[in-house]
Amino acid sequence: MTVLAALLGVGAHFLRALPGLVADHEDGWRSLPLRVALRTGATRLLIISLAWTALVVAGLLVTGDLVGLSQ
Repeated sequence: MTVLAALLGVGAHFLRALPGLVADHEDGWRSLPLRVALRTGATRLLIISLAWTALVVAGLLVTGDLVGLSQ
């Protein structure tokens, strides 16, 4: 559960960074979402981030159902 929660945080970070990528690039910032967007493109990064986040949420739901939240 902890690993899945951390992976969800990574997906949320990428999704939250998408609107400001152009401004970050102009200001000289070199964040991980910006570096990935420069290689893949912002549209592709949006699709990948949405799919990543959806898969992690599905994994959290399945793990929560199988293991339970008591552990």
